Amino acid sequence: MKATLFLVLAALIGASAGCKSLYPEPPEFPERLLSRIAPRFPILSSDSHSQGALAFTEQREAANKAVKEVLEIRPAASFSKDRPITLAIAEVGVNGIETIRQEDKDAWRKSLESTGMVRVVFISSVILSGDPQFHEIRIAAARLHADVVLLYASASSTASSLNIWGFLYLTVLGLFISPGDENAVLTFAKGVCFDVENEFLEFAVEGEDERDSIGPWYFQDPDAMKAESRKAALEVLRNETVRAIQSRAADR
Repeated sequence: MKATLFLVLAALIGASAGCKSLYPEPPEFPERLLSRIAPRFPILSSDSHSQGALAFTEQREAANKAVKEVLEIRPAASFSKDRPITLAIAEVGVNGIETIRQEDKDAWRKSLESTGMVRVVFISSVILSGDPQFHEIRIAAARLHADVVLLYASASSTASSLNIWGFLYLTVLGLFISPGDENAVLTFAKGVCFDVENEFLEFAVEGEDERDSIGPWYFQDPDAMKAESRKAALEVLRNETVRAIQSRAADR
């Protein structure tokens, strides 16, 4: 009886003293994934044998030319309640186009179409399979007769450890009542929106979620916490997308 009382008191003290102590590293977005979200910048210097000041001049002149060409691009689409435009959405992953779950589709439609300025469609691997790069995704959006295309991706990193109350795991009861497990997850979500016709960058948005959990080993579910973190980060991303659309409309 005394031993059980001790374990219960220890668990309560640990729970009340629980605080954030894990800091996951920022999640990484592999280059292969990023190449789907936006076009790569070309190698500016065409002469690999150039050296010193000559190479610097060539790089600068090539950069000046590229910047001038980008600045000359004008948006082909316009966000306005007078004429809602079609916005294609694709979630990209390391292996290609991800399947967007119905719950997420409904959330995207509800958030973006509530602005009265867009009609949402989704790019599926059914029309774009294999290992697509940015330009191929843009063409897929054109096949859907979209005016703009929003590409997004998410990544998470986790951390876990045992705290001082983990020693109670040596008892069976401790696995169920001792708050010895600490878990943390950090999720980033990134999105960019381009005009389908001419690749004008309408906006770039980001979302983030960080959370931690301290509790008995038996009740910890890192996978569920990671899924909830991703869901929250995407919700932030959607809210930022709505703000970006409203801002673009105000710039007209």
